[in-house]
Amino acid sequence: MHLFDQVKSGVTMPPHLAGPIQLGARIALADRRFVLDDQVCSLAKSLVIDQADLLADCLDLVRLPAETFWLEWRDYDLDGQRSYDEPRVGLLVEADESGRTGEMTLVWERPGGPPDVTPTCFAFDLDHALAPDPEWFGMTHQDPSIDLLCRHFRARRTQPSPAGSKGWTDHLVAQASWLAGPLMFAFSVLLLRSGEIAQREFSRGKLNKARVSRGRTALLDYTEMRISRPEIARDMAHTSLTGHGGVRLHHVRGHLVRRGSAIFWRRAHMRGEAALALPDERRFTRVRM
Repeated sequence: MHLFDQVKSGVTMPPHLAGPIQLGARIALADRRFVLDDQVCSLAKSLVIDQADLLADCLDLVRLPAETFWLEWRDYDLDGQRSYDEPRVGLLVEADESGRTGEMTLVWERPGGPPDVTPTCFAFDLDHALAPDPEWFGMTHQDPSIDLLCRHFRARRTQPSPAGSKGWTDHLVAQASWLAGPLMFAFSVLLLRSGEIAQREFSRGKLNKARVSRGRTALLDYTEMRISRPEIARDMAHTSLTGHGGVRLHHVRGHLVRRGSAIFWRRAHMRGEAALALPDERRFTRVRM
């Protein structure tokens, strides 16, 4: 079951988490619900990790796909093995009419238990960096390029930690959720290239008739996001072989490039001089046996 359906059901939520029940209603009323497949998620994460400077440079082009939307993906490491056992992560985005500022709520799936809703509200502003104040704490990252993205959102606590738990400190919240905001930015940039990302609509109408007749909760409709161009998926599978200096013949993996107000995908290609890719004999000593 998708994470948004788990949150919407609400009946499995523990008593101290009254917020998620209200959150489920907000998710049900959202304009759109997007589910990223593993390849789109991997591409979005790669943009954050490897091309954060490009994302920061493209923020002026970004318009969120709806005033309220849900974004869901599987939480696996960027270079880790993927499986259907990986927990899902969800982000409810509620923006203003401009699609440039708003707030986000982050939810994690807990296998065998109810979803875990971060007791924190995240605010974002695509036009200005958000400075921390007594009520809000800032989000930062040690990588300068990623830090530029993180500074466009901040967080504040919305509810106390449950009694008897170690609780979410501001540091833990920032450490666990720093990727959510930049990933949402990356997803919005990918939507600008509609030819690369395919959208598949899933309507639960017929299924819900059967579920409701059996006394079960109706499921929500959603849109699945997939990579539509095979060459992008192939490019993502390659590992960059660039060497020091960047002048010898090396492989450059596919990546997004901005030219003015346009963003396009540059396919994987070879760059550099072939002669410089050969071993340098001066580095070796001939030994006669």
